[in-house]
Amino acid sequence: MTNKDLNLLYLFEALWQERNLSKAAKKLHLSQPAASHSLKRLRTTFGDSLFVRASRGMVPTPVCEKIAPQVFKTLLEVKKVFEEASLFQPEHFQGILKISYGDVFGVSLLPAFLKQLTELSPQTQTVAKNELENFPLGEMESGQIDLAITGVHIPEKEGFYSKVLFTDRLSCCYSKKIRGAASSVKSYLQQSHLFVSPTGRKEGLVDQSLAQEGLSRSIRYVVPGFLEAGPLLQESDLVLTAPHQICQHLAKFYELTLKTPPVKLPEFPIYMYWHERTNADPFAKWIRALLTNIARNKGLR
Repeated sequence: MTNKDLNLLYLFEALWQERNLSKAAKKLHLSQPAASHSLKRLRTTFGDSLFVRASRGMVPTPVCEKIAPQVFKTLLEVKKVFEEASLFQPEHFQGILKISYGDVFGVSLLPAFLKQLTELSPQTQTVAKNELENFPLGEMESGQIDLAITGVHIPEKEGFYSKVLFTDRLSCCYSKKIRGAASSVKSYLQQSHLFVSPTGRKEGLVDQSLAQEGLSRSIRYVVPGFLEAGPLLQESDLVLTAPHQICQHLAKFYELTLKTPPVKLPEFPIYMYWHERTNADPFAKWIRALLTNIARNKGLR
């Protein structure tokens, strides 16, 4: 039965139930000519008339009666496959979620996400990889990453999908020993600044925005991660301008001042990216919906 049309079996089932070609065609939403053509192909496939005309309608031949149980079993298995794919049950899922994300997601949504994931899908194992500003798309193509969450904008590329998870803004944080560090544009620019860059870049979105206004700031230290930033800010006169979710996190744990920058800085989206290979996957779809719901419940838009 290689290269055979599965739809022919649905016609077999309809004819068995209706014993009338017109009624079977109507049940399958087929025209009469299309149903007649499919019946001809069905007979050719099995080398038998299968259903023949009689005074009480179409009746099955001995061959038809012999193969009917296997046909119905096959259709039942096919229907079961589609039902299981559409009715995903996270509590029974056993598998691995491979996710890549940046620091903004890590401090804002990751704890709540992992908590809910553990509660709703306890047999799911999560393997996380840090996103270092430019993660390779090839890892999503090959299946090494199922989902990437980042503030890095990736140009549209065939085979990839994206959705804005939420939008963040930039804030300042610094030691409470410093007075008025972000009270005005002048005082802000006069401060020494801390910049976080995993790749060692010496400027970012803030500097680009300042340059458009003919302004600049003095960056004294560049560090690879926010883990180092907290203690440095606590014990120095440095000012950090970073995503609000991160500054809020640092301010809470290192008792820092949290302020809105006195200069106009753009908001930026945090994206979810995934490859076509997981676009229709029930588990992957459930994960994306779960993340969207968590962001919404935390007031992130």
